[in-house]
Amino acid sequence: MSQPPAGRPRPAQVGATEEWNPDLLFEVPRDHPEIQRLEGRYKATGGVYEGRVVELSNGGMAMILSVDEDAGTVKMDANALLAGQKIVMELEIAEIVPPGGELAGARDA
Repeated sequence: MSQPPAGRPRPAQVGATEEWNPDLLFEVPRDHPEIQRLEGRYKATGGVYEGRVVELSNGGMAMILSVDEDAGTVKMDANALLAGQKIVMELEIAEIVPPGGELAGARDA
């Protein structure tokens, strides 16, 4: 790998987000048993509302995209919160410790 110019960070890919899957976007009736369960679970903190992230009965997470009182529906997105997003980080290496070495100051801790 080539070295970056002096004083410039070198880009590195440290991970990737998963693809956004439209099959994980769904709309359910407000009286659906899962929505009723969520209303009960989150009642003390405002119930089900737009923007809230909830834990589904299958253990997955979903974001409430909209609550349409007139239509009696709740639209949810069960994709990972960062699905389809590009994440760019700039990191600075503070110290390189060889295998079996100690971090500077570790002896003082």
